[in-house]
Amino acid sequence: MGEILNELLSEISSSELDEQVKILCDKITEEEKDNMTCPESLLEGPNIFLCLDVPGRTKIERAWLALERESKEKYIMRLWTQGKAKTLDREGKAKESPIKISAQWPINEDKPQKILKQYAERLHYLKGE
Repeated sequence: MGEILNELLSEISSSELDEQVKILCDKITEEEKDNMTCPESLLEGPNIFLCLDVPGRTKIERAWLALERESKEKYIMRLWTQGKAKTLDREGKAKESPIKISAQWPINEDKPQKILKQYAERLHYLKGE
């Protein structure tokens, strides 16, 4: 993974950390699309740089690990989860519960490689790899 990140970083002209991390995350998202179980349900937003699905704690729970920008050049990882509610909607289908933050981890790094290495380590742990 380190070699690939270094190769991608050499192609990025900006010296701004946020832009470097965002470009790398966009490339990772593009590469991982085929491996995602539900790519249309990934979390999106201006401060969500990378979001990949991970196994939930139960069979009916969905979960995502997101790399988010907390402020300029400051990042955090959050585990977002969503389960099925026990109530039914008007058509008799189970309602989905709201998406919520189940855990979060600070990232105290200032290099794109180290930020993404921490994300990859947490991702592998949550996937049981």
